[in-house]
Parts: sequence; structure tokens; C-alpha cells
Amino acid sequence: MWLNSATQANVEILRSRGVTVIEPEVGRLTGKDSGIGRFPETSTIISEVHKVSKSESSLLHKKILVTAGGTLEAVDPVRFIGNRSSGRQGLTIAYEALRSGAEVTVIAGNTDYFELPGARILNTESAEQMYLAVMDEFVNHDALVMAAAVADARPSEVQSEKVKKELLESITLTKNVDILQEAARIKRGNQVVVGFAAETAEDFLHLAQEKMKRKGADYLYVNNVASGQIFGQDTTSGFLLSQESAPIAFVDCSKHEVAKTIVKKLAQRLGTMND
Repeated sequence: MWLNSATQANVEILRSRGVTVIEPEVGRLTGKDSGIGRFPETSTIISEVHKVSKSESSLLHKKILVTAGGTLEAVDPVRFIGNRSSGRQGLTIAYEALRSGAEVTVIAGNTDYFELPGARILNTESAEQMYLAVMDEFVNHDALVMAAAVADARPSEVQSEKVKKELLESITLTKNVDILQEAARIKRGNQVVVGFAAETAEDFLHLAQEKMKRKGADYLYVNNVASGQIFGQDTTSGFLLSQESAPIAFVDCSKHEVAKTIVKKLAQRLGTMND
């Protein structure tokens, strides 16, 4: 049963979502037959628990602030300007930070449905609301992971009534505050800021490196979204950049793998700051 292709496929799905799976042992089964499938010995289970619990306490006593999802910029009571973000990457980072012992606050924009037991959730809609929430919360956190897809601009004027479609010829826009840049500007020396970037140009990696420096982020994850395939998916491809080391590449991997790497980097940086 354990070697059945369906069982193996399901186990791989669990592992891709961050679940620890202990391999069954080989030996006498419930009948006269022997083979792989025995329940692991108690000592094996205890050893694995100790191993996992040790690795998952790397952010103990740390407070991590995560933004996730897209912002919705109202045009009128019915319409809005938005983007394709599902919030999955930010939510997986929040999940992995929780597993690592952190106290996690999520500032959620427009996301897929989610449950994150143990996390504190603050719901926002517009870029301005998210900006105010981040500025209010960041001062009390050790790190900010700015994974939300914040709209670059909003309608200069929100109409109080639905605009007739024949009158929707143009919308005057006002630039939104760059939340990542503002957070990096006010961060203390013992805080860490992680940014995200979605690019479509061929030189997206160079653009991301320039953006990381310009905005003052410690780390920046960038992916090329020209095909639109990353939005709303469980897998991703991209690079994690930092101010101090070479880019880390991710190719068609689970968003949990990206999240685990970012959480590991946060733990390392924050641990160094406290040494």
C-alpha cells in the first residue's frame, strides 16, 4: 500500500505543503507477510518530534508582520482597480513563521479564503488602509514581509454613485504611497524588511536588484509574471535576492519552499542581530 503510486503522490502533496511525513519501517506486518509498512518505533517518532520541534523554534519570541493579497482601489460603490494576486505566497510565509514559533500578524488585502489558527489577522481593502496598518504595526515587530500586491495608483476621486458606463471614458489616477519603501525608511537597525516584486521584462532580475537597493529592503523575492501562470497557483519560480549574498533560484517549486527559505533567512538575520 505504501508503495502504491496514488499513496506516494498524496505523500508528496503533503510534503510540498510543509507536512512532515515519517517513513514506515520494514518488517512483519499484521499478517504473515513482511515488507514496508510497519508503524515506526516509538523511539523513531520521538526522535523525529525532537528534530522538528528544534528546527521549528527558530523564530521563538519574534514578532513577524506579513502582508498578503491585493488591494482594491474603489472607482465607485461597485467598481474597483485591482490585480490578480491571490495572497497565497504571503499566507504560506505567515504559516511557516507560525510553525517556527513566531508571533504572527497578517495584514490581509483581497485574498483567497484562508485559515491561519494562531495568527492575528487585520483585514484591509485599499492601499491607503494597508499603509496605515503597516505603519501602525511595524514598530512593534521584528520583521516585515511585504508580500502584498499593492496597487500603484488609485482613482483621484471616488464617485458616491455608480458611474454610467457611457461616462466611463477615462479615470484620473493618483499615485499610492510605496509601503515597502516607507517601511524600510523607518526601520530600526534590529528590524528586517523583505519585499516582493513582480516583473514582466526580460531583464527582470536586474530590475529587481535595483528596486531592492532603491527601496532599502534587506531581501526581495522577484518572479517574472509575463505569462500570468504564477497567480493563484501553488507553485512558483523566481529569485530571492539579498544585499549580502548571491540570488537563490526557485524553479517550479512549491510556494511553501520559498516561504521556508524566507523564514530561515529571517531567523538567521534576526539571530545575528541578537548575538
